[in-house]
This record gives sequence, C-alpha cells and structure tokens, in this order.
Amino acid sequence: MARNIAKRFATMTLLYWAPRYEATKLAHEAPVEFKGFYIGSASMMDGELGGVISSKDGKNDNLVLFYLTKPEEGGFVSWDQTLAGLLSDGLTNMPPAEIGDTHKIKTVTVLTMPRTKTPALENQAFIASVE
Repeated sequence: MARNIAKRFATMTLLYWAPRYEATKLAHEAPVEFKGFYIGSASMMDGELGGVISSKDGKNDNLVLFYLTKPEEGGFVSWDQTLAGLLSDGLTNMPPAEIGDTHKIKTVTVLTMPRTKTPALENQAFIASVE
C-alpha cells in the first residue's frame, strides 16, 4: 500500500456535516470531527501530472483537505467551529447553513497516492472547494 502524504498536512481538527437526501429536501447528518487542513485562497489546476494547487489567478476558492473522511458535494465544513463548542451551545441538531462559520462544499477532487494498486480511503486524499 502506498503512503498517504496527506497525513502529514492534516494538522487541523475540522467539522463535517454529510448531506442526507430526503424525499423533498436536503438535510445533513450530525457533525463529525476529522483531520484535515484549511488551504485558503487557491484553486485546483489540472495538468498532465494531475491536480496541482495554485493561487496564481483571481478565480481562487477556499479549499479544504480531507484525510480519512470522504466529503460529498452539498455537505458543509467548518474550520472555526469545534464539536465541543457546538455541544455546549446546543447547536448540533441545527442545520449547518444556520450556524456561523460553516461553508458549503461545491466540488470535491479525489487524489490517489502514487503506487496505489487499489484505491481506498486510506490511500486517498480529498480536496473540497467551498463557498
């Protein structure tokens, strides 16, 4: 199995709300903590060698690295909130769009580590572009 180099960069504890599609609306699961990193104003550039993170043009987004957690479009992420803080404020059952400092995931890029024979959660990293 290939080493997941995203582990070295995943130094922050962030919150993720997975989307749950119901019959007539979009709801979200309870928030979970995961290891990752808020990248900031950057963009993903596709090239011959795969996706590269860059900040050279004015079309930058906020990017978030997910390690050992697979995000989905329509989910929410926060790098400012903590699960303990939400629990103490009684906000865990509240929709994430109504909680301050949460960001909706627009797109997700999957990065599979070099020398990976069978892609799995342990040998992939996910870069989410958020609003």
